[in-house]
This record gives sequence, structure tokens and C-alpha cells, in this order.
Amino acid sequence: MYCEEAGTLVDAYIDGELDLVRILEIEHHIQDCPKCNRLYKNQQSLVKTLREGRLYFETPKKLDRQIHNALLKEARKSNFAGRLPAGWLTGMVTVLALMLAGWSLFTLLTAPSAEEALAKEVVNSHVRSLMLNHLQDVASTDQHTVKPWFNGKLDYSPPVEDFASKGYPLVGGRIDYINNRPVAVMVYNRRLHVINLFVWPAGNSPAQDIRSETIQGYHYIHWTTATMTYWAVSDLNPAELVDFVQLVKDSV
Repeated sequence: MYCEEAGTLVDAYIDGELDLVRILEIEHHIQDCPKCNRLYKNQQSLVKTLREGRLYFETPKKLDRQIHNALLKEARKSNFAGRLPAGWLTGMVTVLALMLAGWSLFTLLTAPSAEEALAKEVVNSHVRSLMLNHLQDVASTDQHTVKPWFNGKLDYSPPVEDFASKGYPLVGGRIDYINNRPVAVMVYNRRLHVINLFVWPAGNSPAQDIRSETIQGYHYIHWTTATMTYWAVSDLNPAELVDFVQLVKDSV
């Protein structure tokens, strides 16, 4: 992928609109290209500001004067100002301001919510782990091996449990990068299916009961406790994924 092509795809990548092949291509390019990496970070910062900031629809007085003077100048050039009704300049400024406000509001309303964007990021991470054959940084069925492996690599200690006796054996763990931070991922199997369990501190997020959705054929279940945020992702059938989640909830 060349810089020109990457530059045209950055916005779609941030909005989660690319297919998995394109996602992998642009991520590899951004990692290797400082110029495109800066572009990505700038665009990501802009999107974050639009989603979290407050929109003001009042036109700045300086902009009002600039538009007024520019329109008056053009009208005088065409010798047309004398035939225009009184107040036409003010009306034109108002129309332009409303158009600008409407476009800003449309952009905000059509952008995915923060949780929708995060869900796509988690599911895409699950899919990448399958495609790149990078399920585990530490491969072990022993929770007493997997849990200590995270020590010193994260600023928190993730809960790690093995559910082999219930049909959901632990097979390893890894560190991934989600929501702009490194997070722990515990990997489990259910027959031939892989379950990725993403866990990171809840921070200021309130406790939240489980909610489940399906993206691109992959099911995810998300919930938050007083201390941790959990995302379980798999192509396993929803009923068995719910059983797995209940095991995790009962263990903490």
C-alpha cells in the first residue's frame, strides 16, 4: 500500500468501514510509515473531539463581518446591491450559518457511537488474531502460568481462570491493543471454536449488565463490573457463549 492510497482510506478505517483485508493493509502501512501514522493520529484526534465535544451553532461575530464584507464587495462590483431588499446580507449570513450547523449536526449524528466503534475494534482484533495465527503470546492450559506472564507487561492484574472441567479449557493469553491501551486477552477453546476474552480496568465506567450483539457473523458479549470491563468474542453459538460468560462471572 502506498501513502496516497493510505491517505484516502484513513477516515474509513477510523470509522470502521473497511473490510478486514484493507484493515490489515492499512495497519501495517501506518506502523511502518511515520507520515501516515501522523495523519492517522491527527484524524483520530479530530474524530474524538467531534464525538466528545459540544457543538456551537452560533456563528462567530468575526465570521459574520467577513461574510458580510465579502458579499457587499461582490454586490458593489456587480452594481446589484441597490436593487436588493433591505436585510438581504443578514439573511444570507443566517442561511450560511444554518447550512454549516446542519452539516456539523449530520456528521455527528451519523458517526457511530463510542461503544459501537469499540465493539467493532474488539471484534476486528478477534478476527485478526485468527487470520494472523497470533492467538497466544503465552501458550498454556495452566492459569498459574498464564496469569503471572502478564506481570510487568500491564499496569493491572487480569483475572485468569481455567474452565476445562466445564468444557471451556484455557489455552493461553496475549496482549492486544484496544481503546488506545494495552489489554489482556485470555484465549479459550470450545471444541473447534476459539473464544477471546478481553479484560481491562473499568476506570470510571459504571457497572453494566451483559449486552450482546453480532458483527460480521461473530458474536460478542460485553459487561462491566466495579473493577473490570469484559468482552467475550467468538463464532460459537450464542447459547454456549452465554454459558461461558456465566462461568467467568461466577469466578470473579
